[in-house]
Amino acid sequence: MKKAKLNLIIDIIMLVVMMALIGVGLLNRYVLLTGQQKWEKYGENLEFDLWGFDRHDWNYIHFILGLILFGLLVFHIWFHWKLILNIYKNLIRNKKTRIFSGFALVLISLLFVVFPIFIEPKIGDMANKGERHSQEGYGSNGDEAIIDTNHVQVYSQKQHEGSNKDRHRDIPSNIDIEGSMTLLEAATKYNVPADHIKSKLNIPSSISDNERLGRLKRTYGFTMSDIEGIIYKYQKEKQ
Repeated sequence: MKKAKLNLIIDIIMLVVMMALIGVGLLNRYVLLTGQQKWEKYGENLEFDLWGFDRHDWNYIHFILGLILFGLLVFHIWFHWKLILNIYKNLIRNKKTRIFSGFALVLISLLFVVFPIFIEPKIGDMANKGERHSQEGYGSNGDEAIIDTNHVQVYSQKQHEGSNKDRHRDIPSNIDIEGSMTLLEAATKYNVPADHIKSKLNIPSSISDNERLGRLKRTYGFTMSDIEGIIYKYQKEKQ
Protein backbone atom coordinates (compact mmCIF):
# COMPACT_ATOMS: atom_id res chain seq x y z
CA MET A 1 0.00 0.00 0.00
CA LYS A 2 2.83 2.38 0.85
CA LYS A 3 4.45 1.63 -2.50
CA ALA A 4 1.21 2.37 -4.33
CA LYS A 5 0.84 5.73 -2.55
CA LEU A 6 4.44 6.67 -3.28
CA ASN A 7 3.95 5.74 -6.92
CA LEU A 8 0.84 7.93 -7.10
CA ILE A 9 2.75 10.86 -5.59
CA ILE A 10 5.55 10.40 -8.14
CA ASP A 11 3.04 10.31 -10.99
CA ILE A 12 1.35 13.51 -9.76
CA ILE A 13 4.70 15.33 -9.48
CA MET A 14 5.66 14.08 -12.94
CA LEU A 15 2.44 15.52 -14.36
CA VAL A 16 3.03 18.90 -12.70
CA VAL A 17 6.66 19.07 -13.84
CA MET A 18 5.69 18.03 -17.38
CA MET A 19 3.05 20.78 -17.54
CA ALA A 20 5.59 23.27 -16.20
CA LEU A 21 8.02 22.19 -18.94
CA ILE A 22 5.38 22.82 -21.59
CA GLY A 23 4.45 26.15 -20.00
CA VAL A 24 8.04 27.42 -19.92
CA GLY A 25 8.53 26.23 -23.48
CA LEU A 26 5.46 28.19 -24.62
CA LEU A 27 6.67 31.21 -22.63
CA ASN A 28 10.01 31.23 -24.46
CA ARG A 29 8.37 30.48 -27.81
CA TYR A 30 5.58 33.07 -27.83
CA VAL A 31 6.26 35.66 -25.09
CA LEU A 32 9.98 36.10 -24.37
CA LEU A 33 10.96 36.43 -28.00
CA THR A 34 14.44 36.01 -29.44
CA GLY A 35 16.41 39.05 -30.55
CA GLN A 36 15.63 38.33 -34.20
CA GLN A 37 11.91 37.96 -33.48
CA LYS A 38 11.92 41.28 -31.62
CA TRP A 39 13.53 42.96 -34.61
CA GLU A 40 10.93 41.47 -36.93
CA LYS A 41 7.96 42.34 -34.70
CA TYR A 42 9.00 45.67 -33.15
CA GLY A 43 11.78 46.87 -35.43
CA GLU A 44 14.25 46.85 -32.54
CA ASN A 45 15.74 44.60 -29.84
CA LEU A 46 13.67 45.36 -26.74
CA GLU A 47 14.26 43.65 -23.41
CA PHE A 48 11.63 41.23 -22.11
CA ASP A 49 11.56 39.46 -18.76
CA LEU A 50 9.10 37.82 -16.39
CA TRP A 51 9.48 38.07 -12.60
CA GLY A 52 13.02 39.35 -13.10
CA PHE A 53 14.04 36.37 -15.26
CA ASP A 54 14.88 36.89 -18.93
CA ARG A 55 14.63 34.36 -21.76
CA HIS A 56 17.98 32.76 -20.94
CA ASP A 57 17.09 32.38 -17.25
CA TRP A 58 13.86 30.63 -18.24
CA ASN A 59 15.81 28.37 -20.60
CA TYR A 60 17.94 27.32 -17.63
CA ILE A 61 14.78 26.70 -15.56
CA HIS A 62 13.46 24.60 -18.46
CA PHE A 63 16.67 22.55 -18.37
CA ILE A 64 16.39 21.99 -14.59
CA LEU A 65 12.75 20.91 -14.95
CA GLY A 66 13.86 18.44 -17.62
CA LEU A 67 16.41 16.91 -15.25
CA ILE A 68 13.78 16.65 -12.51
CA LEU A 69 11.35 14.94 -14.88
CA PHE A 70 14.08 12.50 -15.93
CA GLY A 71 14.80 11.65 -12.28
CA LEU A 72 11.10 11.07 -11.62
CA LEU A 73 10.89 8.88 -14.72
CA VAL A 74 13.75 6.72 -13.39
CA PHE A 75 11.84 6.22 -10.13
CA HIS A 76 8.65 5.47 -12.08
CA ILE A 77 10.43 2.78 -14.14
CA TRP A 78 12.05 1.35 -11.03
CA PHE A 79 8.68 0.91 -9.29
CA HIS A 80 7.20 -0.76 -12.40
CA TRP A 81 10.29 -2.71 -13.48
CA LYS A 82 8.79 -6.21 -13.14
CA LEU A 83 5.65 -5.15 -14.99
CA ILE A 84 7.70 -3.56 -17.76
CA LEU A 85 9.85 -6.71 -18.14
CA ASN A 86 6.80 -8.97 -18.38
CA ILE A 87 5.16 -6.78 -21.02
CA TYR A 88 8.46 -6.54 -22.93
CA LYS A 89 8.91 -10.34 -22.92
CA ASN A 90 5.36 -10.86 -24.16
CA LEU A 91 5.81 -8.20 -26.85
CA ILE A 92 9.11 -9.61 -28.17
CA ARG A 93 9.27 -13.39 -27.76
CA ASN A 94 12.73 -13.95 -29.23
CA LYS A 95 15.44 -13.44 -26.59
CA LYS A 96 18.15 -12.25 -29.01
CA THR A 97 15.77 -9.73 -30.59
CA ARG A 98 14.82 -8.55 -27.09
CA ILE A 99 18.45 -7.97 -26.13
CA PHE A 100 19.25 -6.22 -29.42
CA SER A 101 16.16 -3.98 -29.13
CA GLY A 102 17.03 -3.09 -25.54
CA PHE A 103 20.60 -2.10 -26.41
CA ALA A 104 19.37 -0.14 -29.44
CA LEU A 105 16.89 1.78 -27.29
CA VAL A 106 19.57 2.65 -24.72
CA LEU A 107 22.04 3.67 -27.43
CA ILE A 108 19.54 5.92 -29.23
CA SER A 109 18.55 7.52 -25.92
CA LEU A 110 22.19 8.25 -25.06
CA LEU A 111 22.81 9.69 -28.51
CA PHE A 112 19.96 12.18 -28.03
CA VAL A 113 21.61 13.33 -24.80
CA VAL A 114 25.23 13.66 -25.97
CA PHE A 115 24.85 14.74 -29.61
CA PRO A 116 24.86 18.51 -28.80
CA ILE A 117 28.43 18.12 -27.49
CA PHE A 118 29.67 17.12 -30.95
CA ILE A 119 27.80 19.74 -32.98
CA GLU A 120 29.58 22.81 -34.31
CA PRO A 121 27.24 25.84 -34.26
CA LYS A 122 26.83 27.95 -37.38
CA ILE A 123 28.25 31.39 -36.63
CA GLY A 124 26.53 34.35 -38.29
CA ASP A 125 27.43 38.02 -38.54
CA MET A 126 25.30 39.96 -36.05
CA ALA A 127 26.35 43.27 -37.56
CA ASN A 128 25.05 42.28 -40.99
CA LYS A 129 21.87 40.96 -39.46
CA GLY A 130 21.27 44.22 -37.64
CA GLU A 131 22.05 46.22 -40.77
CA ARG A 132 19.53 44.19 -42.72
CA HIS A 133 16.81 45.03 -40.20
CA SER A 134 17.77 48.68 -40.02
CA GLN A 135 17.77 49.08 -43.80
CA GLU A 136 14.06 48.31 -43.87
CA GLY A 137 13.56 51.80 -42.45
CA TYR A 138 10.43 51.02 -40.46
CA GLY A 139 9.52 49.02 -37.40
CA SER A 140 6.61 46.62 -37.67
CA ASN A 141 4.58 48.89 -35.39
CA GLY A 142 4.47 51.48 -38.13
CA ASP A 143 6.81 54.01 -36.52
CA GLU A 144 9.12 55.81 -38.91
CA ALA A 145 12.73 54.81 -38.36
CA ILE A 146 15.77 57.09 -38.64
CA ILE A 147 18.84 55.29 -39.93
CA ASP A 148 22.43 56.09 -39.01
CA THR A 149 24.43 53.97 -41.48
CA ASN A 150 27.69 54.54 -39.58
CA HIS A 151 26.48 52.81 -36.39
CA VAL A 152 23.49 50.81 -37.65
CA GLN A 153 21.19 52.69 -35.29
CA VAL A 154 17.42 52.59 -35.39
CA TYR A 155 15.23 55.17 -33.67
CA SER A 156 11.47 55.34 -33.53
CA GLN A 157 9.39 58.51 -33.41
CA LYS A 158 8.44 57.71 -29.83
CA GLN A 159 12.02 58.13 -28.72
CA HIS A 160 12.04 61.71 -29.93
CA GLU A 161 8.91 62.30 -27.88
CA GLY A 162 11.01 61.63 -24.77
CA SER A 163 9.68 58.26 -23.71
CA ASN A 164 11.89 56.79 -20.95
CA LYS A 165 11.27 53.23 -22.00
CA ASP A 166 12.81 53.95 -25.41
CA ARG A 167 16.08 55.34 -24.07
CA HIS A 168 18.09 52.34 -25.31
CA ARG A 169 16.78 52.26 -28.86
CA ASP A 170 19.88 53.93 -30.25
CA ILE A 171 22.07 50.92 -29.41
CA PRO A 172 23.31 49.09 -32.53
CA SER A 173 21.80 45.65 -33.00
CA ASN A 174 25.25 44.07 -33.27
CA ILE A 175 25.66 44.69 -29.51
CA ASP A 176 23.59 41.90 -28.01
CA ILE A 177 24.03 41.05 -24.32
CA GLU A 178 22.41 37.93 -22.88
CA GLY A 179 21.81 36.99 -19.27
CA SER A 180 23.56 33.67 -19.82
CA MET A 181 26.85 35.49 -20.50
CA THR A 182 29.40 36.05 -17.77
CA LEU A 183 30.72 39.54 -17.15
CA LEU A 184 34.08 38.43 -18.53
CA GLU A 185 32.52 37.01 -21.71
CA ALA A 186 30.67 40.26 -22.41
CA ALA A 187 33.76 42.37 -21.69
CA THR A 188 35.96 40.19 -23.90
CA LYS A 189 33.48 39.99 -26.77
CA TYR A 190 33.13 43.79 -27.06
CA ASN A 191 36.64 44.72 -25.90
CA VAL A 192 35.44 46.70 -22.88
CA PRO A 193 37.20 46.37 -19.49
CA ALA A 194 35.12 44.38 -17.02
CA ASP A 195 36.01 46.88 -14.27
CA HIS A 196 34.57 49.68 -16.41
CA ILE A 197 31.25 47.84 -16.70
CA LYS A 198 31.27 47.13 -12.95
CA SER A 199 31.87 50.78 -12.06
CA LYS A 200 29.06 51.99 -14.33
CA LEU A 201 26.62 49.47 -12.85
CA ASN A 202 27.77 50.04 -9.24
CA ILE A 203 28.91 46.43 -8.93
CA PRO A 204 31.65 45.97 -6.30
CA SER A 205 35.05 45.29 -7.84
CA SER A 206 35.37 42.25 -5.56
CA ILE A 207 32.65 40.45 -7.53
CA SER A 208 34.10 37.77 -9.80
CA ASP A 209 34.17 38.48 -13.53
CA ASN A 210 32.91 34.94 -14.04
CA GLU A 211 29.52 35.71 -12.50
CA ARG A 212 26.64 35.41 -14.96
CA LEU A 213 24.97 38.67 -15.91
CA GLY A 214 21.49 37.27 -15.28
CA ARG A 215 22.38 36.63 -11.64
CA LEU A 216 24.07 40.03 -11.26
CA LYS A 217 21.04 41.68 -12.83
CA ARG A 218 18.71 40.34 -10.16
CA THR A 219 21.11 41.41 -7.40
CA TYR A 220 22.01 44.91 -8.60
CA GLY A 221 18.88 45.88 -10.51
CA PHE A 222 20.28 46.76 -13.93
CA THR A 223 19.09 45.54 -17.33
CA MET A 224 20.89 43.95 -20.25
CA SER A 225 20.14 47.13 -22.20
CA ASP A 226 22.06 49.10 -19.56
CA ILE A 227 25.15 46.99 -20.31
CA GLU A 228 24.63 47.40 -24.04
CA GLY A 229 24.45 51.17 -23.54
CA ILE A 230 27.69 51.17 -21.52
CA ILE A 231 29.46 49.16 -24.20
CA TYR A 232 28.16 51.37 -27.01
CA LYS A 233 29.19 54.58 -25.19
CA TYR A 234 32.64 53.17 -24.43
CA GLN A 235 33.14 52.17 -28.06
CA LYS A 236 32.07 55.61 -29.30
CA GLU A 237 34.48 57.33 -26.94
CA LYS A 238 37.32 55.13 -28.19
CA GLN A 239 36.64 55.97 -31.84
